[in-house]
Amino acid sequence: MGKKLLCLLWPTVCVFCGAPNSNGICERCKETEERLRIRQPVCMKCGRSILSEEKEYCRECEEHTYSFEQGAAVWEHVPPVSTSIYRFKYKNQRAYAEIYGRELAKNYKELLRQWKIDYLVPIPIHHRRKKARGYNQSELLAKELEKYVGIPVLPVLERGKNTIPQKRLTATGRRKNLKEAFRITAGDIRGRNLLLVDDIYTTGSTMEEASRILRKSGAGKVFFLTLSIGQYN
Repeated sequence: MGKKLLCLLWPTVCVFCGAPNSNGICERCKETEERLRIRQPVCMKCGRSILSEEKEYCRECEEHTYSFEQGAAVWEHVPPVSTSIYRFKYKNQRAYAEIYGRELAKNYKELLRQWKIDYLVPIPIHHRRKKARGYNQSELLAKELEKYVGIPVLPVLERGKNTIPQKRLTATGRRKNLKEAFRITAGDIRGRNLLLVDDIYTTGSTMEEASRILRKSGAGKVFFLTLSIGQYN
């Protein structure tokens, strides 16, 4: 009864345009978001779209070495996806997590089986930022994804350094900003295959540093999954 009452007071809305919609993505926005879904050909490392089927890696992955094994994302990080994620992240639209989790699972449930993932690991934010915001969007995503794929969430990472927001920095600045930003809290991850869960993948700096720490602590293979990914070819 309580849930039904909440739905009447705050009905499910389209995560892209905000119009009331029981499915979370309205028909008008469905056509747009379908065009923005990541499809083959993709980079074999980070999963972003690439222009040529003959290429195996995007420019970023050709130029850098990463500690993670492979990654994937649902959409390109452009409007209306980027504006939707901004509202989810900074405007207390935490209810979006349910729709996002469903889309992550719809696209990649089978891939997670192939990767043989043991635990979902949300990318942490600093405790001061979490207190100010009231939640960590990556934790919400991981918990919703757990419902669909049956893989438990294991929050073994902690952000020990209150870093500058990545969006303000260059690619080089991002890597320096995240150096030693994460640390392991608890849990035996030795030999376990882990999936990092976050909202956005841009230059890969966050995933690299988190993967590096996990691998250093004995994790088996580390993969990642995000809602969106910046496009570079």
